[in-house]
Amino acid sequence: MTDSSSQTHTAAQRDTGQNSIYRNSLLLRMCSADLALLQPHFESVSLGLKTHLEVAGSPISTVYFFESGLGSVVGELRPGIEAEIGIIGCEGMTGSALVMGDDRSTHDCYVQLEARAFVIDAGLFTKALLTSPTLRTFLLRYVHYFHLQASFTALSNARMNIVDRLSRWLVMCDDRVDGNSFAIT
Repeated sequence: MTDSSSQTHTAAQRDTGQNSIYRNSLLLRMCSADLALLQPHFESVSLGLKTHLEVAGSPISTVYFFESGLGSVVGELRPGIEAEIGIIGCEGMTGSALVMGDDRSTHDCYVQLEARAFVIDAGLFTKALLTSPTLRTFLLRYVHYFHLQASFTALSNARMNIVDRLSRWLVMCDDRVDGNSFAIT
């Protein structure tokens, strides 16, 4: 059994005319009504290496929908002891805490590979989440996906050898970057 809001979202997803200008998978698959709430507030930006997008414990000011490049979500146990727990590329976005109803980031997030992104002010993004009957549900699927990625990263880091962990990480990066090579150290 399907409720009417998910039927509306699915039907609207088929109309990809206005979405086709995007490379971000979420924006490509987002229904037209939800995209219309966000699109007027988007700004296209270039993001340099190590640009901080979110700071752990701080309010989220901006949401980034990656079009290219990579973002690295990093958890810190204590100063100097940190680990990457997730990667964001053109399949995703920052600001997951906003989707879940919080206004602060749990972890740091910064640019790992120079990127382009569409950005929106967190307040305008939150307003769209409250306005739309489908946007939060749609984006919660991505948040769930990202949590799965973080879970498998933890499992990999705990149980795999360094060669297997590096191989996994390189494949994850390659999945998110266009072309046959990428410059990263």
